[in-house]
Amino acid sequence: MTRVVSNLINKGVDGLIIVPCDNSEKSIASLVNNNIPIVLFDRYFPEINVSYVALNNFNASYISTKHLLNAGYNAPCMVAYDVNLIHMKERIRGYKRLWMKPVRETWLTWSFEAGCSQKVRRPFVA
Repeated sequence: MTRVVSNLINKGVDGLIIVPCDNSEKSIASLVNNNIPIVLFDRYFPEINVSYVALNNFNASYISTKHLLNAGYNAPCMVAYDVNLIHMKERIRGYKRLWMKPVRETWLTWSFEAGCSQKVRRPFVA
């Protein structure tokens, strides 16, 4: 990402809208420190004071999970990738919030692809 952004700045681009990828925090911080106008899209870094546009990932996940439960589904599972990114952490947090209620503390049995079974307490994030 750093090389692409540097090339764009060298060609006269005077502002950037960036969808940050994993491990881009240092590059974003460098742009901010060098007063390059940027707006992050969909993801952000809480430690960096920069403008961003993103949805409320916590609320979106909470409402989606609640909808499935209200529709009669008993064991919705969240499939999440790269749980180190802030938007994924917030989605997982929203999903897990519904399981904090005592009525939801049931057991869910699931299987790994490898074939071993394990019982886990909800919530379950794959």
